[in-house]
Amino acid sequence: MQTPAIRQLVDSDRWRLRPHFKMLCADDRRLRFGATLNDSAVDRYVDLIDFDADAVLGVSDDLDNLLALAHVAPVGEGAELGLSVLQAARGRGLGGALFDHAVTWSRNRYLQRIYMHCLRENQAILHMARRHGMTISMDGVDSTAVMLLSAPDLETWVSEQTTHWRVATEELMLLETRWLAWLVQPAPDGSLKACAAALSGRSQPGSAAWRRAVVKQSHWRYACC
Repeated sequence: MQTPAIRQLVDSDRWRLRPHFKMLCADDRRLRFGATLNDSAVDRYVDLIDFDADAVLGVSDDLDNLLALAHVAPVGEGAELGLSVLQAARGRGLGGALFDHAVTWSRNRYLQRIYMHCLRENQAILHMARRHGMTISMDGVDSTAVMLLSAPDLETWVSEQTTHWRVATEELMLLETRWLAWLVQPAPDGSLKACAAALSGRSQPGSAAWRRAVVKQSHWRYACC
């Protein structure tokens, strides 16, 4: 299974969290937050997230909709982790990948433990906790899973930086693809055909013919802006 691209979100992404949480059904919201939050309560929760101190990690689809989220909130020498995955995106390893990156992020900040609070009936989270060797304690209807963290090492530093660079590369490629799609929209003088031929490989990239086709199409597009 391919490892999903995980992006650490920033304050300008705050608006993207609201539709993600609001797409959770009432039962999923209760399992995620420990209570069934209405939309107004979800908005208040999102408003209170401190993107400077916390890590909000997300996995998106091709349309940039958030499929899965992890919120890592440092508290003292530890960090509390909350996870959510949309129903349609489950079974693809997104939650596990976010958990692993949350642990890496926490170790790289020299935090000593990571823990998850959940309802005792939340078998998905408890299964993940057991799979990762967390210590689980029960108190009535509530459960707490705790993992002690070791100090960061070269592997954790490289892992976090590799994740950032992978996402940056994919975002750059997406922007380039969108720019090329805009660039090759039909032009009135037939330069589309020449440009499409160049971009499809019939003209060698970088050759004089390739450059003429792209520049000609670019000039037409910019002239229409």
